[in-house]
Amino acid sequence: MKKILLSAFESGSGKTTITAALLRLLKEKGTDVTGIKCGPDYIDPMFHNFVLNDKNTGGMNVDIFLQGRDKAVDQVAGLNKEAAVFEGAMGYYDGIGGRWENSAYDIARTLDIPVILIVRPHGASLTLAALIKGIAQFKTGSGIKGVILNDCRRSLYDHLKPIIEDETGIEVLGYVPHMKEAVIESRHLGLITAGEVTGLSEKIALISEAMKKSVNIERLIAIMEDGNNRRVREKGQTERSESGKSAGGYGSVRIAVAYDSAFCFYYRSSLNALRKAGAKIVFFSPLKDRGLPKDIQGLYIGGGYPELYLKELSDNISMKKEIKTAIDSGLPTIAECGGFMYLNEGIFDRNNEEKYEMVGIIRGNASFSGKLKRFGYIYLENNSDKQNMLFNEGERIPAHEFHYYDSDDSGEDLSASKALGNTDYRCGFINGSLYAGYPHLELSGEIPLAERFVERAVRYGKQG
Repeated sequence: MKKILLSAFESGSGKTTITAALLRLLKEKGTDVTGIKCGPDYIDPMFHNFVLNDKNTGGMNVDIFLQGRDKAVDQVAGLNKEAAVFEGAMGYYDGIGGRWENSAYDIARTLDIPVILIVRPHGASLTLAALIKGIAQFKTGSGIKGVILNDCRRSLYDHLKPIIEDETGIEVLGYVPHMKEAVIESRHLGLITAGEVTGLSEKIALISEAMKKSVNIERLIAIMEDGNNRRVREKGQTERSESGKSAGGYGSVRIAVAYDSAFCFYYRSSLNALRKAGAKIVFFSPLKDRGLPKDIQGLYIGGGYPELYLKELSDNISMKKEIKTAIDSGLPTIAECGGFMYLNEGIFDRNNEEKYEMVGIIRGNASFSGKLKRFGYIYLENNSDKQNMLFNEGERIPAHEFHYYDSDDSGEDLSASKALGNTDYRCGFINGSLYAGYPHLELSGEIPLAERFVERAVRYGKQG
């Protein structure tokens, strides 16, 4: 599989829009291509999916911390695609706790992916070459093969290209001009979701048409050389040879997954892990449907933006009642972040003035904090003696938190600790059939969470 990774000095450099435009260009050429986001981002992959007309729910992500290095390699090796465009997160070397582990660099090095830096050139000339050279030489085997100048005038590009190439030995493959008409808005979690962008197809088309004229696409494609990581190739052969085999030893169960504008934050790898464990995914909308799907043995409510749809969620009384009754009766349930907020008694509007009634499983209320709360990678450990379906004694389960709303009762059943550092706190609610909390889980990681969830769903089905 041919691969390329687009990264940058920092966030806000235009990685997502250029990734989307490149995916569009490759698709136009008839390439069977996919987009993959490095790290725990849910929103950027929505833009990849939009461009590719990919009907799969959830974004394609690769995350060494959440999945484990071997599982991350497995996922990429198992892709039956001609090419993949990876999009880095933050700056190229920005990993966990100020270290390079789990950074775009770590992923590129692990998977042997050539790297293109997206650079905004404003306010620097020769110094820009120094910065690019410093990035390229900062760590052994950086893999940086080229540069694209973003938001750049043609005259500035003509000035900078020979300077950068002479001083760094790295190709400048072209530039993307400033296009006010193609700007995509953002909010506190980054870009707004792809479904909310008016005229998104036209905006990405404008960028890709500009890149045809100003970026050496053929040279970029040539850089997308086959990876030479033997482990990836061998894993791929194994994954593909087993892809037709029946998955899961627990039998088939139906798991309802909330998916609409309010709840849309899922890792595709998590949903695929549930399927591999024997689950049939049945999607439903807490916004529009009047009740849960019939004959289900499990429920998964992921994150998203429930705070943007408070009245609609609150007014759907039949859905709320059915979910509460089902969870109270022992329906195995995972509710993360926005899904956890939905299970609270209520959620306040952004001004914290009006409260909207929610499901009421959790005796707390969520309100806007005005700042980022408990951001970053964490480990979760069972901090109670409660029987539960996911967390075994002594296990440290990797997870991720990122939210601006907070609940006045976020739970105390789990102990959370930063991946690097001494920050410890309690969070989450667990019992024999429920995980509810702000931390997002990756169900396809080294600890078999998907299998445990499906196994509990099978037992629930047999009880009925």
